[in-house]
Amino acid sequence: MSPVQPTHFCHGGIDTLVAPLPSAASVTVSVFLDVGLVDEPTHVGGISHFLEHMCFRGTHKRSAYEITKAVDDLGGYVNAYTTKELTCYYITVLPESLPEGVAILFDAVFDSVHDAASVALEKGIITEEIHMYDDTPDEKIMDVLQADMFPDHYLGRPILGTAETVAACTSDAIKQHYAHYFVPGRIKCVVAGAFHQPLTQVMDIIKSAQDRILSRCRTAIDPVVRLTAPKGNLRRHVEKDLEQMHTAYGFKGAAYRDPNAYAVTMLATLLGGSMSSRLFQSVRETKGLAYAIYCSATRYKTTGSVIIYAGTSVANVAQAEACIDHELDRLCQHGIDDDEFNRTYCQLKGQTIIQMEGSSAWANWLGRQLIYQTNMRTMDDLQTALRGIQKSTVESLARDMFGSSAGIRVSLGPSRP
Repeated sequence: MSPVQPTHFCHGGIDTLVAPLPSAASVTVSVFLDVGLVDEPTHVGGISHFLEHMCFRGTHKRSAYEITKAVDDLGGYVNAYTTKELTCYYITVLPESLPEGVAILFDAVFDSVHDAASVALEKGIITEEIHMYDDTPDEKIMDVLQADMFPDHYLGRPILGTAETVAACTSDAIKQHYAHYFVPGRIKCVVAGAFHQPLTQVMDIIKSAQDRILSRCRTAIDPVVRLTAPKGNLRRHVEKDLEQMHTAYGFKGAAYRDPNAYAVTMLATLLGGSMSSRLFQSVRETKGLAYAIYCSATRYKTTGSVIIYAGTSVANVAQAEACIDHELDRLCQHGIDDDEFNRTYCQLKGQTIIQMEGSSAWANWLGRQLIYQTNMRTMDDLQTALRGIQKSTVESLARDMFGSSAGIRVSLGPSRP
């Protein structure tokens, strides 16, 4: 499924894409906030994520229950998520319910109340969410790894904040952050899916919703985002009373607009992106040293990371790490044969196309292209980027990333043998 060439317009400073998907059965409206950890005062870290929760706590027009009931009455779905560099709020509805869906979403995101009682209630919920992550080792180790990879930088801080910073959030602090950053220059909108209305009418529906927020929003100060690179050559173990040992490696990746971004994605896919990948076959299938093992690439505005994760027994952790090290060294020393490169290309192409099925997937992808200013808009753009990957580039990146002094390795679990 690929959209017709999306239509771009900018209304009152809000960049918007409208992408018809003729074969879709739904339509998704997404609001992206170009606001992240870099904008957060450290004493209230996690406030962007806190606001994600608060936007569904009630507006001047609807209570929290009335928001969810209105969505259910449409047979729709509403949700949000926060990353280190953006927040996305979205609603998916049937095409005939687009006007009502837009009204509900814009009401929740841009007219929420943030009263003290709701803030106090949400503090408890988010604190429990933090505890849940702390009790989920394969999640917790990623916070440990990123804190070591990006010390004294916003990318090294947890999205949720800490129990202490959440406790420090007040209704006034949330209202101030909300007023300061939910402004036209930080807002991007995407509408993707099947439309019952003509394209011009869809655009008018969105512009009308945007009109209601333009008059009361003021301009935010753009943050100074300093360039950073993940630190390397560090080994650390964090002791925790667990049954398993969790190991994570972190390496420098590529920024969102780096010309090698998709080559880095291919490298991560080849190493640990599927059941036929090198790490899965070697560590799990051949030697039986781990149940879970994968490699993934993440891109940010000024940098990126490649992460390898393995969950093993205490007895097997040293062997598993030695096996991972061997595979990285083998890749650096011997490169990639043509069959493996072509197979990985086909896998990446297939995964990309399959994952882009549905209106919500397209709305999510297009919103990120607006946030990161990539100028990519269609499946043809994606496939052109994939076709441009050269085997020699992937091999060169592997040598640069996985050299002897590169990377950080952390483990989480019982005392190491």
